[in-house]
Amino acid sequence: MATNGLSAQQWLNANQAHLTPTKVMKIRENILKKLQTLAEDSGETAGLIEALDVIDSWLQLAATPGHQKPNQHNTSSHEPVLPTGNEKWDLTPLIPEVSSQPQALSANQKQQAFNELLKNNPYPLSETPHSNTSEGQS
Repeated sequence: MATNGLSAQQWLNANQAHLTPTKVMKIRENILKKLQTLAEDSGETAGLIEALDVIDSWLQLAATPGHQKPNQHNTSSHEPVLPTGNEKWDLTPLIPEVSSQPQALSANQKQQAFNELLKNNPYPLSETPHSNTSEGQS
């Protein structure tokens, strides 16, 4: 059983020809059980968490549609099981860039907008959530 991320990766690489997601999931469950029985201050917990991370990545890659299962890759022990980081990422902005500056308001327009907000306030001034802070300060 893997005790850290490196040993988990080495084990996955060495055994990838014989691995199935079901077998790897069973190993993951065993590591998780062991992790749950250890005390948090045990020196083994960090390594087991790393091993779980490596195994989870392997399982995620195995479940990715359109990708070969990890055990169908080149069986060379030098072939990484995990993504290599050479994947292309979509770095386009999620929202369009704002090119114009907001309209500047005059002091009168600001006061008018503020008064409109006060008028449409769903909480009357006597019932605002912050009005309780002045109680007892008479």
